[in-house]
Amino acid sequence: MGAIYIAVHERLENTRKAVKVLLGEHSRNEAIRTRFEREASAVSKLRHKHIITIDDFGALPDGTPFLMMPFLEGKP
Repeated sequence: MGAIYIAVHERLENTRKAVKVLLGEHSRNEAIRTRFEREASAVSKLRHKHIITIDDFGALPDGTPFLMMPFLEGKP
């Protein structure tokens, strides 16, 4: 349904983020988009050492929804 990319800030080169995006037909499905946005909103309110934070969410210029999170080093 989605993909996760590593993004590097244009001016703060040592700042890396994980960006989760909905892909293809899923990004055009209104029910899935709504669920994705609800996930972002709910998780952004949580603060716990075992839950990743959501730094930002929205849509890319082409309308693809995204979530931005801290990039964590480690094994998948």
